[in-house]
Amino acid sequence: MNIRMHYLYCQIRYKILQCSLLLLKAFWVLNADPVTAAYKYNTLPEDSPDQRHLMSHCMDTSSASSRQDRPSGNKLHKCSKCSKCFVSKYVLDVHLRTHTGERPFHCDFCNCKFTQKNNLKTHIRTHTGERPYYCSYCQKGFAQQGALVVHMRTHTGEKPYQCQLCPMAFVENTALLRHVRSHKGEKPFHCDLCQKAFTRMRSLKKHKGREH
Repeated sequence: MNIRMHYLYCQIRYKILQCSLLLLKAFWVLNADPVTAAYKYNTLPEDSPDQRHLMSHCMDTSSASSRQDRPSGNKLHKCSKCSKCFVSKYVLDVHLRTHTGERPFHCDFCNCKFTQKNNLKTHIRTHTGERPYYCSYCQKGFAQQGALVVHMRTHTGEKPYQCQLCPMAFVENTALLRHVRSHKGEKPFHCDLCQKAFTRMRSLKKHKGREH
């Protein structure tokens, strides 16, 4: 796993987990893979949200399962439907739902169903209006911690997502992906009425409202 990519992927929770530090220890101290690091340095409570998040980075360990530097005595959980192995039974159970289509967590307000309880909790806030995450600069509230992290960058000026093709940088990965399309000429959003294509869904919606 690439160190920089792991750091970028962990922007939502890295301040809690210090995932990038964990991975650096794996490569430079242990000369090992991220799964080994997770075992060696992980002190998070078992089955806690942060523990599950950490293990989600190590879901596909099939390529590393033969390494000699993996800690002994730690069980890998293998999917019975495919060849993937997992370091956590919880993550395996969640993965199995991609095969079975099971969504055991139901919203009491609407018909939405989810594979994970945390996703249901986040969804319920769209009904209740709960915003438990507050900006320390302006006190604006957010339903998701990830949204707060992105918002905070409007205050700090941090732009961790750097385009590899030009000097542009962005506060969130989705903005970077949209920008990269401008370099590649990709236009994935097509109008079903005239087949005109756009780089953004927002541009497609504006087009439909204006032209059709």
